[in-house]
Amino acid sequence: MDNALGHIRGKVIAIDPGHNGLNYLHGTEINRQVNAGTLWKACDTTGTATNDGYTEAAYTFDVAERLAKLLRRAGAARVVMTRSSNRGWGPCITERAAIGNRARADVAISI
Repeated sequence: MDNALGHIRGKVIAIDPGHNGLNYLHGTEINRQVNAGTLWKACDTTGTATNDGYTEAAYTFDVAERLAKLLRRAGAARVVMTRSSNRGWGPCITERAAIGNRARADVAISI
């Protein structure tokens, strides 16, 4: 594992947790069709949840934050998240891709 982490040093990494905690309040916005390159699809989705109400948005954001911390410790030059909290809606899939592109990410991780 240590050898694999050595390849991270100096890299720019984009992490996309997907969904967002308040997407369910923004049905019109997240259902807007956007050009995803090879097809048109909804801007975003609400994701799913456990029977106890633990949302996919909360889970993916938690995993993304933990991963970002590990990558920074491993020497990544920069870690860019496509959203900074779980208390909003969006961004659309097209904007999430653009965030990684603007950062000139060496790799993008979608959770």
